[in-house]
Amino acid sequence: MPVVPSNRTDALAFMEAHAVPWATAATELGLTVEQVTEFATKVSAARTSYDAAIAARNASKAATVTWHAGVDDAVALARELVRQIQTTAKASEEPSAIYAAGEIPPPKEPTPLGPPDAPTDLALTLDSEGRANLRFAGSREGGTAFAIQRRTTGADGSTTDWVDLGTVFERSFVDAQTPSGVASVAYRVRAERVGGVSPYSTAAILPLGIQGEAGQVQLGLADAA
Repeated sequence: MPVVPSNRTDALAFMEAHAVPWATAATELGLTVEQVTEFATKVSAARTSYDAAIAARNASKAATVTWHAGVDDAVALARELVRQIQTTAKASEEPSAIYAAGEIPPPKEPTPLGPPDAPTDLALTLDSEGRANLRFAGSREGGTAFAIQRRTTGADGSTTDWVDLGTVFERSFVDAQTPSGVASVAYRVRAERVGGVSPYSTAAILPLGIQGEAGQVQLGLADAA
């Protein structure tokens, strides 16, 4: 570690602490009067520059606070005036002329939402009452709802058609009528809103066995078709 600190602030403190002792014992330390005089002058100049820098920094912070407050105050009024111009335009027979005179853009026509994305991360568990619990991810934007379907696979490997179970607004569903006596049950979900419907999610399989057992079940994937 160097004797004279690398950090400028620490170095200034070190030099200020040593300027007088070095000048007092210059001959004993092998230093010349010219050296210790030049050193004291440079240390004094460094202190003056440092103090000026701190003062300028504080002034800059204060000026920044002042200009932020001034801009925020003006912005609040500008927004109020824009709202007033928009109100005037709405009541005018020629709204475009009002917007043009105020040099502000007219409000954009709302863009209708298209079909939603398909839900993802469909996960299944079987609770202590033997009911399948579904959880999945999906956007609720635009009042999106979620349609649930189920199909089963019997002990002989035969698979039923997909059956509609209902539509929910939550990203979860409990199948109160979870079938028993089947090898497995599969679920899939799609998102629906005014702009259209999504494809169905990748289906998830809940292995039951002929008897079915309650508890956490490993997630399986099935063909969504």
